[in-house]
Amino acid sequence: MINGVEYFSLNELNDKRGNFTKLYSSNWQSATSIKLEESFLTTSIKGTTRGMHIQIGLSANYKIVSVIKGVIFDVLVDLRKNSETYRNINQVELTAGNTFIVPPGVAHGFQSFEESKILYLSDKSHQPISDQGFNVKSLPIKWPLDFTIQSDRDIALPTLDDFIRNVSID
Repeated sequence: MINGVEYFSLNELNDKRGNFTKLYSSNWQSATSIKLEESFLTTSIKGTTRGMHIQIGLSANYKIVSVIKGVIFDVLVDLRKNSETYRNINQVELTAGNTFIVPPGVAHGFQSFEESKILYLSDKSHQPISDQGFNVKSLPIKWPLDFTIQSDRDIALPTLDDFIRNVSID
């Protein structure tokens, strides 16, 4: 487990009208100091792999990530050199109704088992110049699906070792 990462199963209330789900609470232990600035919603078709992404420098951010629809294989990597869990990898299958908090200095990526919608809440505004990452294929893990759909940007990202050699994250 990576220090500062917290996973939550959301309580969904269902009745004849549909459902109601709380996606965020400032009462969650790690969320007490998070002041949200932006949100993003991403849809990924089956087989899509995204990541590994991280905001660095002054744009390093807390992210609250919620699986709104679908099933994903989610991966986090601790890149904080001063962390007890430096270079640790969390890999977990998540379904709709799962939320987790990602602290600054932890890279995130995932692979969709089916069409998926992911909601990101961030405590900092996205800065394209600070948007960095490394190639998912350089991780020492077995991804469940073949890499069939990736962005050109993600394919061109450096390896994890090259990223760590060239970028300082404290």
